[in-house]
Amino acid sequence: SGHPSRCSDDRVRRVVKGIRKRKKGEAKQRRARPLLPEHLAAMCHWLDQRWGSRPLRRLRDKAILLTGFAGALRRSELTALRIGDVRIRDENVLFFIARSKTDQEGKGATVDWAKDDDMKALGICTIEVLREWLSLRGEANDDSPFICRVTKESLDERPVSRENVSRLVRKGAAAIGLEAEH
Repeated sequence: SGHPSRCSDDRVRRVVKGIRKRKKGEAKQRRARPLLPEHLAAMCHWLDQRWGSRPLRRLRDKAILLTGFAGALRRSELTALRIGDVRIRDENVLFFIARSKTDQEGKGATVDWAKDDDMKALGICTIEVLREWLSLRGEANDDSPFICRVTKESLDERPVSRENVSRLVRKGAAAIGLEAEH
């Protein structure tokens, strides 16, 4: 009848978007149990036994676990880290997260992990492991992946995949007697 459609009105679009969000949110969210420092220490000791004769793989896997834990990172954030995004100091590590699921504007965020005496008492030190990983990693530019693939005992400059991170966490959890949760 010649009237403009209300469907294209911004107010209607916002209401419909809110309804969609509410419907999605009604589904029961499954929450994975947290990984505690004791679990992390046990997983690191399991890696020592599993990859004892393969230092690159052992340190890479420890770096994955400890970086993810220290930064409370999602798999996508962990695999997107570049060497230039990680600053290791004597008492802390700074991780710059360039893009995140919760950072839709893409401003980025810096996560600070301070040296943890409780974890040190459990036999693991994130700062020492990350320093050792970078030392073994050798010369690489700031845009190289922080966590790269290891094939046999050589480095592959491609970033480790999200699936490999997930597989490592599941296998490590199973090895120390935790139920593997996806």
